[in-house]
Amino acid sequence: MKIKYQLFNPITGIAQLLVSVGMIAIAMIAGSRNVYAAGGSIRGTVTDEQGAGLGRMYVLLYRKVDDGAGGIAWDAFGGQLTTAEGEFSIDGLADGIYRLSVSHENFPQPSRYVTEFYNNRASLDSGDDIVIINGSSSNGLLLKLERNGSISGAILNQVNNQPIAGVEIIPEFLAEGTSNDWLRSEGTFKSNENGLFEVFGLRPAIYRLSFLDGSLQFSSEYYADTTIADEARHIPVAAGSEITGTTVYLSPTGAISGIVTLPDHTPGFPIQVKAYTKVVGGDGKEYWDQRGYAETKTDGTYTIWGLTTGSYRVEFVHGIYPPSYAPTYFQNLDAIQNATDIAVVSGQITPDVNVKMKLTGSVSGRVTNILGQPIAGVLVEIYSERVNYDGSIDWVHEYKVTSDIEGIYSLLGLFPKRYRLYFSKFDNPLEYLAQYYKNTTNIND
Repeated sequence: MKIKYQLFNPITGIAQLLVSVGMIAIAMIAGSRNVYAAGGSIRGTVTDEQGAGLGRMYVLLYRKVDDGAGGIAWDAFGGQLTTAEGEFSIDGLADGIYRLSVSHENFPQPSRYVTEFYNNRASLDSGDDIVIINGSSSNGLLLKLERNGSISGAILNQVNNQPIAGVEIIPEFLAEGTSNDWLRSEGTFKSNENGLFEVFGLRPAIYRLSFLDGSLQFSSEYYADTTIADEARHIPVAAGSEITGTTVYLSPTGAISGIVTLPDHTPGFPIQVKAYTKVVGGDGKEYWDQRGYAETKTDGTYTIWGLTTGSYRVEFVHGIYPPSYAPTYFQNLDAIQNATDIAVVSGQITPDVNVKMKLTGSVSGRVTNILGQPIAGVLVEIYSERVNYDGSIDWVHEYKVTSDIEGIYSLLGLFPKRYRLYFSKFDNPLEYLAQYYKNTTNIND
């Protein structure tokens, strides 16, 4: 089946090309008035199941046309919103066969009502035909929309039962015919200032809900009270069902806070602050896993939220490249292995994890030939020493610069560690022998 989308403006005589189903927005193209040349009309009312008119519902008309390949297509046009009473009227229609759909104005965002094709059909293919002959009218159409399902409830602080605002609720539904293929439902839902939430626009299916606090001051979890997706409670939602009373309790997380200062005693900004905890990998070896992150404010203060009870080590890194300040760990140590442990308890803030940053170092020099003449355009690459868990050493490429017309180079933002330099004339490698400082071709020498 092919569908064309076109919306006609009877005032300007310009047709508008619809780029997706249900969207009014629109690139302008030249068009004609032939769809509206005759005087036929289609009029009706959109209501809820109780018969109350539904305003601002989007009515879209489709006209049956030849697709040019011996088949048919449906030319979509004539979109309009219902009045406050739920009424619509599409006039001036040419003779032909039409079908009609109704969805809410923000389609395809979630709606409290099920999108319907006349006459109580679920798709364009199954919709009933509306025939216009000799300018006839088809009046009194009634489209009674069913409600989609919904889940509502409250999100509370597990410690004091106070409401939590701004928590994102993510609905997922189980794909039909599968046992564990979960698909995210459309829409964004958040709890209000009273901690209340409603997830709506749900088709009949089995759902699970996850709750994400963007501030990280509360734990993220699945309903009910689990962080493991496969252990989430399944919530069956039938057509039009309203599931209420879903109460969710989120636990406050722990935090680390402090202030960063610079060598001149001014506030440290922007400084990235990272919290690590020791874990054992699948190979049985221990390593430091990052579990939290924050950036300092302009006054140098920071708070890392989202931490569970445990022991952490904190790194402070200048957020500009090349950095003017060397990475450091609490308390002013240059390696995580030597850093001080910081105890964190869920629901509490561990304060006064303060540091003073240190300036980075630099290496500069001048490249010359054996006559002492400067060489421009020499590539100078710097490698830093990395000591592995087994005590072996690797040399890690950091970055590179090029000597200027005077042969001068500068490597900035260097941290306290051992480095080695490599010099090469990349634009003419045969002109000069590439080498490491001092006069060796092997980095380990």
